[in-house]
Amino acid sequence: SIDLENSVHNLYRVDSLLGRESKTCFPEDSESTASRRSRLVEALELYRPTMWFFAKQSADMEQSLRLEISNAAGNATELDVLSSTSVSDLKVEVARLWHVPPEFLAFILDGVILMDTAKLSDVVVGISDLRLTGVVSDNGTLTHESIAVRRGAIQTLGKCADKGHQKLLGVLLNFCEDKNEVVRQDALVALANAAAFFDDLVLEVLGECLSDENELVRCRAIEALGAASKSGNFKAASLLLDCLECLEGEPDLVKCAVISTVMRLSDVDRVRAIKALTPRRQDSSPVVKAVVENAIAAIQPHEIRAVAVRDDWILEP
Repeated sequence: SIDLENSVHNLYRVDSLLGRESKTCFPEDSESTASRRSRLVEALELYRPTMWFFAKQSADMEQSLRLEISNAAGNATELDVLSSTSVSDLKVEVARLWHVPPEFLAFILDGVILMDTAKLSDVVVGISDLRLTGVVSDNGTLTHESIAVRRGAIQTLGKCADKGHQKLLGVLLNFCEDKNEVVRQDALVALANAAAFFDDLVLEVLGECLSDENELVRCRAIEALGAASKSGNFKAASLLLDCLECLEGEPDLVKCAVISTVMRLSDVDRVRAIKALTPRRQDSSPVVKAVVENAIAAIQPHEIRAVAVRDDWILEP
């Protein structure tokens, strides 16, 4: 009843503004609830033509647009939208189709970047077709002075990284060169989500990260290579074995990261891995020695079974 009364009250105000006589009067406070509701429903019925008029006026103001949004590669996405659609809402829709965060999208019309608060009706007058250029941009986060802003941007990008958008991966690769070691770590963790899409450029950047001055950054690069190896990237697996063969002089944390990562790979060259692990049994660190023994125990039985099957002999318990 309260909602009905508010509706009737609003329509009564419309009549007053238009200088028209009200079609009904409000129920008296003394009337019963049922009676009040009946009177309000009757009032709404009387006002139905008025409501229809304003609904039609509102609908007539909505213009249907055929949008064509092209990316940097020239690929176009077509959408049917209303002229009242805001640029911000359009970003959400295109982001869903392009698999990128809306915060990293920008639309350009005649060389001008459209503001998020703008509506298409602000830039479209009397046409039903509109062509925009959509670009994926870091929107200044790469060079933002705040570490929190840069880390927040990486976290947002990481949620969409598994779709393999090349421009998005390029932004993450740039973050791998950030001056702050924590930001570099975050970028490598986010990049690992796109392990199935690693190309030679990504592997080159990861290779550079393996010599980073920060041990944790190196460990994150190793984990990213491990993720790529599990996705069938043989170059990444080979790079990991190169690391395994060159552990002399590395910090214990890096040694354990490399050994543990190789141990978890199913398609690694096991003979090469065992050969690289054997000298590490004499490592000065008891922690590293323990990790090495676990790795050999995990890798060697598989190699022995493979040889047994190949040569048709039974492995004794």
